[in-house]
Amino acid sequence: MLGCALLHPTYNFSQSQAYCCIGLAFAKMEMKIVAAHLLRNYHWEILPNQSLEEVVVPTNRPKDGLRVRFQPQ
Repeated sequence: MLGCALLHPTYNFSQSQAYCCIGLAFAKMEMKIVAAHLLRNYHWEILPNQSLEEVVVPTNRPKDGLRVRFQPQ
């Protein structure tokens, strides 16, 4: 965790030094598990008639979101 302050936002709870979120690694692992579960167990279908115009703040994403239907496999 030595480079944690350089890679992630820090929170200064005391006057001595800043700390990274203690649950950061757990939260990242949990997101990976949920994504893997959705990919393995569901069929994804992007719903028709959607505008896929992009917004680039701070990363690329559809302007009006992306509607997806999940169906169990």
